Amino acid sequence: FPTRRSSDLAAPASHRLYHRAAFFVQRCLDDFLAYEPFIRDPARITELHAMRISAKHLRYTLETFGPLYSDGLQEEIRLVRRVQENLGTIHDCDVWAAYLPLFLEEERNLHHNFYGHLRAYGPLLPGLNRFAQDRAQLRVETYQEFLRQWEKSARRKPEGAWEALRQRINQPLLPQQVYPPRAEGASDG
Repeated sequence: FPTRRSSDLAAPASHRLYHRAAFFVQRCLDDFLAYEPFIRDPARITELHAMRISAKHLRYTLETFGPLYSDGLQEEIRLVRRVQENLGTIHDCDVWAAYLPLFLEEERNLHHNFYGHLRAYGPLLPGLNRFAQDRAQLRVETYQEFLRQWEKSARRKPEGAWEALRQRINQPLLPQQVYPPRAEGASDG
């Protein structure tokens, strides 16, 4: 959808609207960054998937409030989208890794029950095994790309991309109410 700049709006955005944007973006960013301790362990399948969902929420929130900001937060949205896409590919590969052994066993049983032997099953194995290897390799490559991208975002701008986003969404509120990072265990009340 086309991005509207704040200069395109009939009236400037209210302080209250920037306040809401900062609150919701901050909350989504905190939820997203809560998974950072797990990203260097490729076996943390559940946490990486949860991080993808948090990235999706953060992206949608940025897209919702983007029109308040001069460039529509496009750079930040692109960064979060890349993280989300990489984590999505990793999750897809994890789903295949869990599913394929079950599928092979089910196919083996179906072939045995239908034919009374497994001769027709054997020709399926090379293709299915190759597909499983392909998904495993794609996961390794995408995970490595995800980590490279994460490290690059940490070096972006003097304070890192995530802190820069935090400062960016709070900028219209200065010197008024600024939302600090949410303390661990804090609730939304």
